[in-house]
Amino acid sequence: YETPATAFVADFLGKANMLAGTVSRSGQAVVLGTGQTISVACPRPLADGSKVTVVVRPQKFSLGAGTSGNRLTGRVVSASYLGGSAIYEIDIGG
Repeated sequence: YETPATAFVADFLGKANMLAGTVSRSGQAVVLGTGQTISVACPRPLADGSKVTVVVRPQKFSLGAGTSGNRLTGRVVSASYLGGSAIYEIDIGG
């Protein structure tokens, strides 16, 4: 669940956000298709320019103005209240 071998396995094991991007900074970052850059811990060495899919589980996201770590800028498209939780659809530009 935490370290799936493929995008198919990640999706099969539960909800997952698949973010396409390109490796940069000697495997320390991924530039997403939206142009936004996030820091990553690659499980194996990857060459700059390699195409990758970053998988982020919904429970690993938080909304708001964070002060540390990775941040993505986007626009809330929809929100659904489910009693003990809420589901937000956020457009990050791609």
